[in-house]
Amino acid sequence: MKIGLLISEEGDPSWQKLFFWIKSFGHEPIVIYDKELIDNLGLILLFEDGNPSFCMKDIYGNLIDLDKIDIFFQRKWNGNLFHSINSFDKAFENQEIMALRDFILHDLKIKGKLVGFCTKDSNNKLIQLSTAQRIGLNIPKTVITNAKKKLTNRFINNKFIIKAMDGVYLNINENKILTNYTERIKLPEIETDFFCSMFQLEIEKKTELRVFYFLGNFYSVASISNDINEEVDIRILIAENKVEYYPFDLPKSIKVKIVELMMELDLDMGSLDFIVDKSENYYFIDLNPFGQISMLSSTCFPYIEKDIVTNLIIQHEKKSKNIVN
Repeated sequence: MKIGLLISEEGDPSWQKLFFWIKSFGHEPIVIYDKELIDNLGLILLFEDGNPSFCMKDIYGNLIDLDKIDIFFQRKWNGNLFHSINSFDKAFENQEIMALRDFILHDLKIKGKLVGFCTKDSNNKLIQLSTAQRIGLNIPKTVITNAKKKLTNRFINNKFIIKAMDGVYLNINENKILTNYTERIKLPEIETDFFCSMFQLEIEKKTELRVFYFLGNFYSVASISNDINEEVDIRILIAENKVEYYPFDLPKSIKVKIVELMMELDLDMGSLDFIVDKSENYYFIDLNPFGQISMLSSTCFPYIEKDIVTNLIIQHEKKSKNIVN
């Protein structure tokens, strides 16, 4: 059995462990970097006989026929371009590559050969919040506006935060990686008019949860910080080694809602962030459709990569059995 790993970062420790477990189970791992798609190495996509077929070369010059791979696991096969796209040519090339990438993933999904598929809609934080609220999950009080007066009556005497509507933004500039963080903010600090932004009521949290969902399985980790001046964005505390982790057993009612949310967003995998307040209320914050595996592996679930590979094999066997029947 051949298992394709769609990878964006060579240094991602999780895919290396996935590679190891695929080999350990006696199967053949096929690693495909998004760099190989971006650089157009020996690409050929054919529309013949009503069945699209796709071939490309890997970084070593070996030809990869996607039709001969049994199942794929998408581990951030983003197709992102880290070189400059200031020119029209580069911007156009980027657009074409993204179209090709989206089609390949769509085709693999249709054929039942892809785990980790996500659409632009499922990655949209506003759609995530709206869907979560519609199915009955709590979300923080949220206001999106470009005028201070719209905030005054909604957050007066309350702590609130400002965060991006589209998740994490990365930009490489002069060998530095620039990114955005969620920040606590006060009304007097805000100008009268500003670029349209998302504001949320700050939840007085008891703990913060990271829940990795994979094909109906749950891996939940609670994070606690003893930092006196605790940052709103836990990524800052993680970078400063001020966070402790422990396994967390989610209530059945929350698991049921998560399954419903994932079905609504057409996702079979993802990392969901929740805040539990001091009254034991659960608030959905957002969702990363690609999941964050290495943190779970290095803290509370050291064999999560083994579980992922096991479930990929089971998924393929189910599909093969359905075809035979």
